[in-house]
Amino acid sequence: MKSVFVHNRPTGHCSCSPRFIAQRNGFVLYSNTHWTGFKMYTGINPDSDSVAVGLRVKDSMDGIHYVGPPDCLRNLPMPMITLAKKFEDFVKNNSQDWRIWRNMIIRMNEDGEVMVSIVINQHLLDNDQLSNIKCSISEWSKKNITENVVSLYFQVHGEKTLADCIGTTIEAELLWGQKYIVEKLLNLSLEISPATYFRLNSLGAEELCKVVADLADVNENTTVLDLFCGSGCLALTLAKKCKQVVGIELIKANIMDAKRNAEINGIVNCEFIAGRTEDILDSVLNKLKGCNVTVIMDPPLTGVSTGLVRTLRKFKEAINLIYVCSNHKLPLKNLLDFSSVVRYWQKPIDTDPFLPLRIVPIDMCPHTLRSELVLHFKRFCVDDILSTKNDRPSKIYNNRKFRTKFNPRTSETVTSNIQPSTSGVGGLLDYLKKIEERAYQEGLAKGLERKAFQMGYSRGLQCATAANDDDKFKNNTSTNSDQ
Repeated sequence: MKSVFVHNRPTGHCSCSPRFIAQRNGFVLYSNTHWTGFKMYTGINPDSDSVAVGLRVKDSMDGIHYVGPPDCLRNLPMPMITLAKKFEDFVKNNSQDWRIWRNMIIRMNEDGEVMVSIVINQHLLDNDQLSNIKCSISEWSKKNITENVVSLYFQVHGEKTLADCIGTTIEAELLWGQKYIVEKLLNLSLEISPATYFRLNSLGAEELCKVVADLADVNENTTVLDLFCGSGCLALTLAKKCKQVVGIELIKANIMDAKRNAEINGIVNCEFIAGRTEDILDSVLNKLKGCNVTVIMDPPLTGVSTGLVRTLRKFKEAINLIYVCSNHKLPLKNLLDFSSVVRYWQKPIDTDPFLPLRIVPIDMCPHTLRSELVLHFKRFCVDDILSTKNDRPSKIYNNRKFRTKFNPRTSETVTSNIQPSTSGVGGLLDYLKKIEERAYQEGLAKGLERKAFQMGYSRGLQCATAANDDDKFKNNTSTNSDQ
């Protein structure tokens, strides 16, 4: 299991420096050791079959998480690792059943201030039991924590779904310390609470905001519509450059954080609305008619619905669209829905498409194979696209394996310049596959480098041990012969 982790920390000339930003072959490469937040789970170490606090290494079985120790991870700050080890000792020595402890969430800002949230599972605990647990956590933290912890929160994880939490604030009880920690994001100061949606890597978040701002290229006449805005980080970084910002987010707690941070930074041209994007988007777009709108969206890993894509395509005021894809396996259906100009049998779509102009991968999670993609779309006229050929394309005969255009007059089969929506437009799928392969290779190279080091290190130990055993055997043989 230890092969999952990296066994050495960066020293000297290691490329994992605190602020290493590089661009190679159009890729933004990024690696650092400053993580704003991390979640340590309580579970079983599969190597020792003992209770441990760390990162998940196996799928949950029978309600038990299998975790590995974080002390060998090179991409985590030492205070986070130390706190996880101390909490592990507390869980082992505590009289409560270890299964009530769910996880430990650690947030740290650039100044080294740490916010800790202890989350427990709800196992029909009464008020007296909860009070005893909170008292034990407070006593343990005051006696054992020497790190720069400025906030300690306690939270009970119930059985509520995300739909149950809409319109309510995620409850977390402050046991002691300050209510927020302040994180710097470019020229902004953001108050971070346990419920705040903020990316794990603050320097990576800065790079993401810079890329989005560069692609959006807003000015004083631009209205930014930020869909799935979270705590408003992208919207707030663009607010001072544009006319106004409208953000829509499902969870009310994130909207409250966005409004508070806008007030702290003196930003008055922002409006944040809580609710399902699909339900309130039409009313928002009606208010933005006649404006020069740039749409920014950072949707969930599953992407967005076809209905939302259709609504945005019908909104003619939207010229530019920035799609932040947290899943490195790009939801191609969304991309094709935005960019398609025809459906099956060459029936034109009656709305102008958004065609992708540029794709920028960002290494948001260093030392992993995952990267985020920022896609820049621009609106093009469908008539201009369909008139690029002298004649309108003839009927497409669909083959399940190959999508081709067959011309009955000449009996020739040629590749169509205009593909059905499930196959992409103008070789777009092949281009995206190359982008993803390059992003994957960047992460794979890191993994292979780590694996090679581990194999060399273990083989070196084996050789040294074997040589030591040979020396001992020779010494014993010579001693016996002398006797």
